[in-house]
Amino acid sequence: MNAARADGVSWSMTLARLAVARGALLALGLAACDGGGGAAPPLDAPGDDAAVDATADAVIDAPVDATPDAAVDATIDAAIDAGPSGPVTVRVARPRSPSPSLPLSGILVFASHPDGSLGTRGVTDANGEVTLSAQAGSTVTALLSDDGRARVLSSIHGVEPGDVLTIDPEREGLGTAGPGVTYTWPQTPDADNSLSFDAVMINDGCWHRSVMTFAPDPPIPPLPTAGTLGLVPGCGADPRDVVVLHYDTDHLARYALLHGVPAAVAVRPIGGWSLPDTTFTARAVGLPAYVNSFGGVPSPVIHGHSMAPRLDTAAPTAGNATLTTPWVSAFGEARVWYFAGSNLYGATSCFDDVPAGVHDVTFDGAELPTMVGTSSIAPATRRVTWDRSPGPDPDEIRVTLRYYGPHISPLVDWTLRAPGTADDVVLPELPPELAEATLLPSYSTYTSVAFFDLETVTDWPTMRALPFWAADLDAAQSNRWGRACQSWH
Repeated sequence: MNAARADGVSWSMTLARLAVARGALLALGLAACDGGGGAAPPLDAPGDDAAVDATADAVIDAPVDATPDAAVDATIDAAIDAGPSGPVTVRVARPRSPSPSLPLSGILVFASHPDGSLGTRGVTDANGEVTLSAQAGSTVTALLSDDGRARVLSSIHGVEPGDVLTIDPEREGLGTAGPGVTYTWPQTPDADNSLSFDAVMINDGCWHRSVMTFAPDPPIPPLPTAGTLGLVPGCGADPRDVVVLHYDTDHLARYALLHGVPAAVAVRPIGGWSLPDTTFTARAVGLPAYVNSFGGVPSPVIHGHSMAPRLDTAAPTAGNATLTTPWVSAFGEARVWYFAGSNLYGATSCFDDVPAGVHDVTFDGAELPTMVGTSSIAPATRRVTWDRSPGPDPDEIRVTLRYYGPHISPLVDWTLRAPGTADDVVLPELPPELAEATLLPSYSTYTSVAFFDLETVTDWPTMRALPFWAADLDAAQSNRWGRACQSWH
């Protein structure tokens, strides 16, 4: 026991030892009485249990750390330090935004103590929910799939009693092909006479349902002249607004803005292309010396969402950079996507919303989130570590781990969410039925670490209550959480 806590804990420890000592020694005394064939004396008969009393008193009076059950002491100390257990409710559901998420029943969910050892466990019900008992600082893990060769696991570290958490697989595909609205457009000339790729992007505001088609520039063969957005029930407003963007290299060359497109299987020609009528300038000032590339480009917002556009970048000079791109006044509100790259720490993407009529923005390098560097795992300790740039702690650290056993496919694909204050992440112990999926030193591994920052979410309890996908930049768009950033390596 920690000596500093001896006075506060000694009495409860004494009571615990008294119960153990009295129970064990009483059993011995009763056994001795039974061995003589006579009836056991009353528990408090004078004189008969004097030896038991004396032995128990000796145990109670012994120094706390001098008793032979030091391992028991350590276990009790750990339980006291961790605090009491309480209910933690976990919901496992597949997101189908904008439709309601799909609860997943029969999913094994287990809790792990702060030291990584196994705690309680359960299986999700018809509502995709299960309630476990866990201490502060515990981890909850869901076995999302197991085909006998590969397992998909998702964990949330640093949970607290009373938490209501969501663990979800990544979103299902939202149907970019198949029956839907097929948009057609005229063949376009090469605007900048470069050898870079052209791209046409179609966005109706339904998350990742945007379609992008590519062709060499100059188009040989010609740039495709059609793209289909598959119909998704419950995708929002019907009819919908749609924007079609033609990027020549990294610059917006042409566009078509369509209003009131019915959600019905059909072919919809966009008619003629329109040309940008203004420019948009994104500046960076005071970038750290380890940032060697910067990008900033606007994208139109359709039904609350935008696509990360083709991105032009520039090398900062003395921490400053300026990028100007063609833009369209009719787009109104814009979502500006920023990018910072580093040879030391990977990359960071952020987005900010700017109102209609604002065509010049500045990114302050002092507000650049902490960037993440290389990561690795020590199989013997199951400990994942990473490098990071100077700066404040992120809101969330997300570890993606894959390790490969005797098969070519991953033996385990594991995502672990942890508070931004964490210096490392230790894999929880797996339950017995997953013992063969335990990480071994001979296995090859892949680790990737990402940092997430949301402007209006400032604490881990709020962050961990968000579903897995909600911390992604794509999901953060619809929630209007202010600037959202993701750093990865």
